[in-house]
Amino acid sequence: CRACKRLVARGAVRLVTLAVVSERPRRVTTFVRHGTCVNAAFAAHVLKAKDGDAEKVSVVGSVSADAVESVRALLRR
Repeated sequence: CRACKRLVARGAVRLVTLAVVSERPRRVTTFVRHGTCVNAAFAAHVLKAKDGDAEKVSVVGSVSADAVESVRALLRR
C-alpha cells in the first residue's frame, strides 16, 4: 500500500492510480492503496481528476456495492 506500506492482500478492495511519465513515452507507474487508506490529500487529487464526482471513479472486477460505496464515501469526506 502506497499509504501504509503494508501488503494489499489478493482479493482485497484496493485503489489503483496510474502515473504517466511524460518524458518517456509509454512509461506508466502503478500505485496501489488499500480501499481504506484514503487521506484528504489523496481524495482531493482523485476527485479533481474526476471533476469532483466520486461516482466517476471506475470499479473493476466483482466488488460489492457496499465496498464501493464505502470507498466513495471516504473520497467524499
